[in-house]
Amino acid sequence: QYHPGKLICVHPCMNEKDYSFAKHVEPVQVVVEGRSMLVEVLLYHRGADPSIPGSPDVTFYLLDHASFRDRTEGVYPCPQTSVKALTFYSIWNQALARVIDRVKPGIFHCPDYHNAMSCMYLERTLPVVVMLHNAEYQ
Repeated sequence: QYHPGKLICVHPCMNEKDYSFAKHVEPVQVVVEGRSMLVEVLLYHRGADPSIPGSPDVTFYLLDHASFRDRTEGVYPCPQTSVKALTFYSIWNQALARVIDRVKPGIFHCPDYHNAMSCMYLERTLPVVVMLHNAEYQ
């Protein structure tokens, strides 16, 4: 059974990946260490597949910033306590919150600790479901 409504997924862009399938929309602004910077926002919509009953309607927001593309060691920046990693998470959480504020979902499914701080940047109250996983890694 697929989710009955529309889904919104937000992901950071990765190094050496082609995102030409997505269109650029209005960027979001974040502030790190007193410096204002823009994070590019790309949009890709994959509507429900009419040949699959109940298939989901998904909109992807891909966030693009040099800090996101600079990950060469994997999905998460390492070591987690480095200034580089902390900058990554600050930019990510602020940009994620701006996208959430823009699209106004009914609920935020927060997958793991690296997204949790985004709730502190939201401009409105929103129900949040936090799911923690990868316990061995964290």
